[in-house]
Amino acid sequence: AKPEAEDPVLAFLQRIAAFFRAESCGQCVPCRGGTVRQEEALHRIRLGKTLGGLHQELALVDEVGRSMKDASICGLGQTAYSAVESAIKRLRLYETP
Repeated sequence: AKPEAEDPVLAFLQRIAAFFRAESCGQCVPCRGGTVRQEEALHRIRLGKTLGGLHQELALVDEVGRSMKDASICGLGQTAYSAVESAIKRLRLYETP
């Protein structure tokens, strides 16, 4: 089995997060900070260098994502978590077999 750092799906998910971070205009705090925190957490997860464990990192990603959905002023911030959330939940990326 490949280590998580080499998993193409996890790498792609991190690239999606990087796209939203790069495209954020920075006007509102939820999106400006949230897209950065989302990408950082996914990077740590991908490398296996989580802060406090996988469960805490995923909880952080979820909390930040919900904040972006609820409080961002534009569509980019409101949807920046959607692809990440969908991949985590629908693809069951981080569930143990």
